[in-house]
Amino acid sequence: MDNITTRILEYFSELSKIPRTTGHEQAIHKYMVNWAKENDFNVKEDETGNICIAVPPTKGMEAKPGYILQGHMDMVGQKTKESTFDFLTDPILTKIEGDYLLPNQPTTLGADNGISIAMVQYIALNMPSHPSLEILLTVDEERGLTGAQKLQPGFITNKLLLNLDSEEDDTITIGCAGSTTARITKTYEVKKEKVNTFKIAISGGVGGHSGADIHKNIANCIKLATHFLLPLLSEDLQLVNINGGTVRNGIPTDCEAVFTCSKSFEDTEESVAKFRNSVKEQYEDMEANIKIEITQENGEYNLFSNKDTREILNLQNAIPHGVLGMSFDVEGLVETSNNLAIVDIKDGKLDIFGMLRSSVFDRIKDTETIYTSIVELINGKLELSERSVPWKPNIKSALLQASKEAYKKLYGEYPKIGAIHAGLECGVIGDKYEGMNMISIGPSVFGCHTPDEKLYIPSIKKIYDWLVAILS
Repeated sequence: MDNITTRILEYFSELSKIPRTTGHEQAIHKYMVNWAKENDFNVKEDETGNICIAVPPTKGMEAKPGYILQGHMDMVGQKTKESTFDFLTDPILTKIEGDYLLPNQPTTLGADNGISIAMVQYIALNMPSHPSLEILLTVDEERGLTGAQKLQPGFITNKLLLNLDSEEDDTITIGCAGSTTARITKTYEVKKEKVNTFKIAISGGVGGHSGADIHKNIANCIKLATHFLLPLLSEDLQLVNINGGTVRNGIPTDCEAVFTCSKSFEDTEESVAKFRNSVKEQYEDMEANIKIEITQENGEYNLFSNKDTREILNLQNAIPHGVLGMSFDVEGLVETSNNLAIVDIKDGKLDIFGMLRSSVFDRIKDTETIYTSIVELINGKLELSERSVPWKPNIKSALLQASKEAYKKLYGEYPKIGAIHAGLECGVIGDKYEGMNMISIGPSVFGCHTPDEKLYIPSIKKIYDWLVAILS
């Protein structure tokens, strides 16, 4: 392993010891502010928690236009159901297998987007030649691009922005989807009864990023639980609870439901066996590790009526999940989608989260009306929040052309140019700062937002060399 990669991974190892899941970025914020001050860089903080670190130009580069190097401080904290890992206290340990850096426990790695922080730390202290740099580190990207949404005029001043949150080392991203978080709530009357109940537990789904992976044949375990339960409505089905999903931008890997019905445990076991075979036929090797188990319990429970159970299951069935439309402009690009992300139903309270995305702003509004219509049918409450605008590609960008040529000079061919269905902060930043010229690049990261996340180590030096060529 070359010295530059080793040093950057040392920075990443230090970052991995610091809790930094979305909404809990205080420690990483303090760490980066102290790092900037220790190295005599001017640093600004805003009320939201964003940081801007000013790195002066190297000798002879004072007259060159300045750049912004941008990434986010938060990470998605996902783990397997069996894991006892605590993202608020436990360090993420890593290991190397071949050319990959992986988590040494069943959790996300945090390369999305910790590797960008490690890279800018190294660049600020070691890149031999560069113009003035502003290192912009935002908070709460994974939940709603909140840090970018709340940037104020004057917080950054340069007009060339290199976002380091892309995950393919041979690609320049020049556009992304916008999104909205939809939350449905409703309160029902429940009746406490002492009954025998069943618990259906579906676990071990592949999961994935609700933007980058939404087009793949990945099971949504909330939908699977819904499909198992719907036929039982005719068997006097009454729900106790349903719980599935953990983050709005992750495809749910697990779901549990506790219920009572008129079927015997033996007959219910038979139904589960048939359902298990059906799931295997639908998803084949894609979901080879899914487990579907049924157990029996008894006690006092708050039961939803059969009528309300029917409404809840029909609601979950009606909320779309997956691709809703493909792009007319970019072949193979998902234009519009929805992710049924989180369900928490218990003690008469219904709470459901979905995340909708589109690269066309009007299609975001159209998909929001789907939620509006569904919620009106059940007389529930809908909250639409964390809206972000799409990032419209600028194929004539001078920064894009220069970056393409720099890549070709290094590697003998042009990089791929594309847009993604996931969200990047560029759309929000460009909307706030008129005239911003932006691209997004980054090392190759696989399995983001899942415990299978891994970083392709050779891509670190590749992206660093590319940045050297762009900035010098």
